[in-house]
Amino acid sequence: MKCDISKESYLERFQEYLDFEKIVKSEYLVIGKVLAETIKTALGNVPRVRVLDVGCGDGRMASTLVTLFACTQMRLIFDFLDPVEEALTLYERNVPEAHRGARIRGDWVSYDLKQPYDAIIANNSLCGFDTRETEGLRRFETGLKAGGVTLITLPSVKSDWVTYARQLWPSVHGARFGKTVFEDLASRFDCLGINHEDRFVEVPVRIEKTGCDAALKAIFSMMMYVDREQIEAQWLSDYRWFKRGILWRQGFRMKFVYGITTVRRGV
Repeated sequence: MKCDISKESYLERFQEYLDFEKIVKSEYLVIGKVLAETIKTALGNVPRVRVLDVGCGDGRMASTLVTLFACTQMRLIFDFLDPVEEALTLYERNVPEAHRGARIRGDWVSYDLKQPYDAIIANNSLCGFDTRETEGLRRFETGLKAGGVTLITLPSVKSDWVTYARQLWPSVHGARFGKTVFEDLASRFDCLGINHEDRFVEVPVRIEKTGCDAALKAIFSMMMYVDREQIEAQWLSDYRWFKRGILWRQGFRMKFVYGITTVRRGV
């Protein structure tokens, strides 16, 4: 079930969440260092690295990687793919032109992959992906050049984000939790015989007491795929339960845990 009942635009909802720089910067830097290290190890000192950014969003991960590679001889060039026009516009704003390749509006499954890439990244962009799309999963391997590497990041079941979403989903959406998490993807790769290497990173986040209600409403909105204004009108009791858990049971802390899987294509 791909359930998104938010009426807010992508830009309005996502940009509100991104206002919490402390959360975002730490998250992207921790994950970005793992991606950068893996790409460097896999590709060596290739001077020009063609990367496909799947579900690219606003380009924050690409921008982070550009910074992390700044002192190396490797130059990353990103083709950026997303079905949302506003996301592509934000990407162009955040990623330097010298590191941007093709701008592609579309989705991964239907995208005509004409040439293989040195690297493919999909950072937190497959939460709505149907893992039964076998061909789409296989392309993360077949879409690579020999020696290339795909890196996919998704929230893990070990994360508070997933724990709370699973508990609240039936109340808000009237159905079982329907988003793809890291363990779903890893299990499907195993079933399809796609070799992958997994690791987990944790980004502990402390919610500041000042402005905590606004921060938690933005997180709840993103986590549950609803508008912030809908929280007050329809799901205030669910939100209050979530808020009590974070503020009192967990001492203003949330544990964000991400799985990062690496798929390689042999030489």
